[in-house]
Amino acid sequence: MNLENMIQGNPQALVTSYNGVLVADSLQVAESFGKSHRHVLEAVDKLVYNLAAENSAAKPEAYFIPADYENRGKRYRKFLLTRDGFSLLVMGFTGSAALHWKLLYIEAFNKMEEALKMQKANEQLIADAAELILKKVMPEIVKAVGSATAEIKKQIPKQEAEESPDGRDINGRRMYSMYGNKEALPNLLTVYDVRDFLGIGQRQAYELVRSEGFPAKKLGNQYFIPKDGFLKWLDGGFI
Repeated sequence: MNLENMIQGNPQALVTSYNGVLVADSLQVAESFGKSHRHVLEAVDKLVYNLAAENSAAKPEAYFIPADYENRGKRYRKFLLTRDGFSLLVMGFTGSAALHWKLLYIEAFNKMEEALKMQKANEQLIADAAELILKKVMPEIVKAVGSATAEIKKQIPKQEAEESPDGRDINGRRMYSMYGNKEALPNLLTVYDVRDFLGIGQRQAYELVRSEGFPAKKLGNQYFIPKDGFLKWLDGGFI
């Protein structure tokens, strides 16, 4: 693939973005137009001097951005040419080959400008979507999560304030009313429900809900067990 065909599909071969500004590299310009880079640098230096002498509002850096490159361990000067800087530099380049490259560079600048505009439009679209999510969608999600949490809390029976060392209620009333009583089970069980239903200790209950295959779900620091899943687990042969 020759350079011209490569440029048609990839304008970055001639023009790139530097801090949001489209620029051409003086090294590439010199090679494209068949000039020595030393002569290109001399031409740019002269233009920079003339721009400064004009005392215009525009600074030379708006046309020619000083830069450097490395070659065999040494640093050398070069310039990054903005669209206007490129136009000033190649204005005096003549011949059919020069015209051909001028047109290719102009096309590359135009294509890169379109690409930057599209990129900025996409970034704005993403920013607008994010803002919409934060303002409209997130409050709805928070509201839904709050409602679901409140519903879960309603289904969790309140734990007795005092427990004996083995984890059972001191008066034993809740444990005895729950032991083996499937009808007394809430729709969403806690570790205490499992403990009292099976008549086991607190430590055994926690080991059970953490075991593989047990239908427990962890929400924050608490474990919850759907009643249907617990009964199916029982039918699997535990009791």
